[in-house]
Amino acid sequence: MTTCSDVMKREPVYCAPEDPVTLAADLMRRHAVASLPVVDARTGQLVGVVTDRDLVLKIVVGNCDAARATVQDAMTVNAADSRAK
Repeated sequence: MTTCSDVMKREPVYCAPEDPVTLAADLMRRHAVASLPVVDARTGQLVGVVTDRDLVLKIVVGNCDAARATVQDAMTVNAADSRAK
């Protein structure tokens, strides 16, 4: 059976809640991913996830100013995580 550690990256690309959504979108584009973990810069704890769909629905369709919006404006909180054994 395939486990999380078989498919996970040891050093995933991530963003912080206070990062601009434009940075998150650029990271997704450059790394060819559709979602990013959102990590608190002070604690290193996972605080949410932001997806390309979140950016479209909450920022673009939601008529938010993308130049001023932060990841916190678009992210989903209370995301579940998996840990490698």
